[in-house]
Amino acid sequence: MRLLMVDDDAALTAAIGRVVGLDPTWEFSSAGDYDAGLTRAREWKPDVIVLDYDLGEERRNGFSFLRELRADPQCQHVPVIVFTGTMVRSDHAVEGLDLGADGYLRKPVAPNVLLARARAAALQFQRAYRRA
Repeated sequence: MRLLMVDDDAALTAAIGRVVGLDPTWEFSSAGDYDAGLTRAREWKPDVIVLDYDLGEERRNGFSFLRELRADPQCQHVPVIVFTGTMVRSDHAVEGLDLGADGYLRKPVAPNVLLARARAAALQFQRAYRRA
C-alpha cells in the first residue's frame, strides 16, 4: 500500500516516514506543500493521503487541497485523513469530514495510531472498490 503525507513539517514527515518504513506492506512518499502534494498524488497514485491542514499558505490550506482533490477524476476516491494541530475544534473536524475527508486526527498522535488509521482507510476503500 502507498501512503502519501502532505505536510510542511519536514521533521514530523521524516519521523512518520521512518515508522511507515518499518512495515514492509507500505511504501511512503511525502510532499511539503500544496502544489507538490497534488502533483505527487496524481503521479504516484497513493492508497491513502495523510494531509496537514496548515500547509504554510493562507488561502491554500488542507481543506482547499481536499476540495481540489475531490474534484479531480484521477484522485477523487483516494482516502484522505486530515492530520492537524491547528484545526482542533469539533466544528473543524465536521467541516473536514463534510468536505470528503475519510478521517480526522489531531496532532500529536502516536505514529502507530496514524498508520493504523491509514491502513483502515485504505482497506475500506479497497473493499468498496472491489464490490463496485
